Amino acid sequence: MKYLVLIDRKFPYEKGETFIESEINEISKYFDKIIIYPINACKSETQTRDIDSKNVVVRALNTTKYKYKKYFYFMKSLPIMLAKKCNYKDAYAYAVGNYFSKMIYEDLEKIISFNSNDEIILYSYWLYTPAVIATLLKEKFSSIKVKCYAISRAHGFDIYEYNHYLPCREYVLEKLDRIICISNDGCCYLKEKYPRYEHKIITSYLGIYDHGCSHGSDNNSFNIVSCSRIIPLKRVERIVEALKIIDNSNQTRNIIWHHIGDGDGLNNLIELAKKNLTKIKFDFVGYLKNPDVYDFYKNNAVDLFINVSSTEGLPVSIMEAISFGIPCIATDVGGTSEIVVDGVTGKIIPENFDNNLLSEEILKFINMKKDAYDELRTKTREYWEENFKATINFNKFAKIIDIKDENNED
Repeated sequence: MKYLVLIDRKFPYEKGETFIESEINEISKYFDKIIIYPINACKSETQTRDIDSKNVVVRALNTTKYKYKKYFYFMKSLPIMLAKKCNYKDAYAYAVGNYFSKMIYEDLEKIISFNSNDEIILYSYWLYTPAVIATLLKEKFSSIKVKCYAISRAHGFDIYEYNHYLPCREYVLEKLDRIICISNDGCCYLKEKYPRYEHKIITSYLGIYDHGCSHGSDNNSFNIVSCSRIIPLKRVERIVEALKIIDNSNQTRNIIWHHIGDGDGLNNLIELAKKNLTKIKFDFVGYLKNPDVYDFYKNNAVDLFINVSSTEGLPVSIMEAISFGIPCIATDVGGTSEIVVDGVTGKIIPENFDNNLLSEEILKFINMKKDAYDELRTKTREYWEENFKATINFNKFAKIIDIKDENNED
């Protein structure tokens, strides 16, 4: 039999990794069975996303919630921090990369069983702890003559090493059979930093299903949407600061800003908006599941999407927006410029932008003539169809991961 073993963080439990849903739906037909192991999920937690494919099963391993396990890893990291004289974040990441990976590997080793007639693809969704687990499993099954390959997706935080330690880097890059980046920017970064592994590093875009087109507002209104977790690296407060400048101007259109998503910074963001926005209305929608995000775009007029993150891979939130023909303003980080193209899908701005610049760019969209704006929406939708359509991209991906281990070919 042909198996895919997917090792992810939480999907289909709780929130996050929503983009796996479409991918699993498309690639399930290429395998006899897919087994999903969400390594941070607890057995007592409730599955929040349904999987339609009959040959896909989900198996949570942990009896203790991951947030409680963090205390254990923190204590493990203390001697490492003292010995290596590194900061606590790097020490903690080292502890997770080593102790947690080995613990999950040992759990999986006990319950996964294959025979020599099977073909196994071990698929880590992140070039991080799940990738360590996948490579350990590959070594185990290869030692007993099971045909086994290990691959990993690579997104953003798990690629760029600017600000944090990524555990077991050389080990996973050496042992993985293929590393599949979601952006060309990430692919180039890894190839330049680790040239000895460039032959196994490629790009394969994620994708979004076609949920139809949305429509813009009437002449009197202008609706802006942002969609992300409210955490520091997303910098959602910068949107408020830019809107404040417009709020204090002589702009006459009725501007409404909707933010989809929650997070630890929600209450502070609400207070900031109340303090600084008097004429511009705001609506904190909260967390929405993917189908509800699509319904929001279908049932509401949306004129502009904004993303001002300090770091990204290639944002699925922007992919979702352009699939509805909604133009975007976004910061030039990670692979964002591969999806936000000036004059085609919107406007790219510098990572360290000035609030005045963002407000000026927003005003350009607000004041754009109708014919030019309608043409931009058409080009935005077409760009999604050509580059980020799920039915095309995930079927290509299924063929990419159906690999032979070159080192073991006859």
